[in-house]
Amino acid sequence: MYNSITTSSPSSIQRVRDRERERDIHTQIYRYISNIFVHSFAFLQRHKFDQV
Repeated sequence: MYNSITTSSPSSIQRVRDRERERDIHTQIYRYISNIFVHSFAFLQRHKFDQV
């Protein structure tokens, strides 16, 4: 019983770490894309005002 718990523990911890890393990557990608959208939108607005 005790042995099975100790042997299964590292793999589950590793799984949790992998999931956290995956979530971090997704958060970074989301931030990167939203930054691009914000910058391009601001650029378009500025460009539109320049034309007028």
